[in-house]
Amino acid sequence: MLGILAIVIPWIGMVLGIIAIFLAALAFKELNRRRERSHGLAIAGLVCGIIGTLFV
Repeated sequence: MLGILAIVIPWIGMVLGIIAIFLAALAFKELNRRRERSHGLAIAGLVCGIIGTLFV
């Protein structure tokens, strides 16, 4: 959600993008710890966070 907001809201997008990247990293760590294979939403959050951070 924060990654999408980082793309949509340009002025606050950099802060939201950084938070989205951080939360996606935590999600990857948690998914690996639980040995789950559904990384799709974490990847989407990471990509949207990076795009939102870079295009500000």
